[in-house]
Amino acid sequence: MNYIIIEVGSTTSKSYLYENNEIKEISRITIPFKSNYNINKTLLKIDKEKLYSYVNENKRDFNYNYGNKKYFTYVYGTSIFRNLSTKELYEFEKEFKDNTNLEFNVITEEIENKYTTYGSTRNINYDKPVAVLVTGGGSTELSIVENKKIIERYHYNFGAIDITNSFIDLKDDKVKSNFEEMINNIKEKLNKTKTKPEVLIISGTDHLYFYEQIEQKLEENTLFKDKNEPYMIDINKMKEIDKRFFYEMSLNEIKEKTKDEVWWNGA
Repeated sequence: MNYIIIEVGSTTSKSYLYENNEIKEISRITIPFKSNYNINKTLLKIDKEKLYSYVNENKRDFNYNYGNKKYFTYVYGTSIFRNLSTKELYEFEKEFKDNTNLEFNVITEEIENKYTTYGSTRNINYDKPVAVLVTGGGSTELSIVENKKIIERYHYNFGAIDITNSFIDLKDDKVKSNFEEMINNIKEKLNKTKTKPEVLIISGTDHLYFYEQIEQKLEENTLFKDKNEPYMIDINKMKEIDKRFFYEMSLNEIKEKTKDEVWWNGA
């Protein structure tokens, strides 16, 4: 069976093709579900309709381009949808089915973290503990993996949207907040791990997309071979890049160039 997998996130939704035991991203769309929900206390009609169109376009494109194969479309939602009331979720799932003829599945943070973590570390042959940080618009997961097993796991009900709400000037052309103050604010929200890893794998969200859009060259991943994880970066070098992005680069110019203002405002 070949699959079209659509991940509906708090800010970014993506579609993937799973075929011949390989997975590749097909497309993405920015729909600010969480930030709009925080303001309006409900899922906005315009956001839902944008999602329905995106899902139906993916289905139609695949039926047209790959008509000789059978594709099963699986749609799942993450953090923002886990926070809906039972009534809200029931009504949304029914509306989603009426508009797409597909089921909408909400996965738990345990399942999301488990498969993202094991997927991110599947090709590692590294005899020391590795940390995996699964980040997104609405939630964060931190796991320590050793010998292919999760030995520590932490869940946090905050993500990029919550950080930009705490430091509003992150959405401005140039950042005014103190770098160390922002770092310490996030550190205070995180558990101190029992195990100290030397390697951190950042999964979820769009880190590669971010570096590509600011035209930042990264180092080749020499720890393990994985075409989905081709890059690595020294932590001190990353801090230098972050500071340059915050305090020297023009966010407005980047938004204009990439024509993806909603994504940048959220992430």
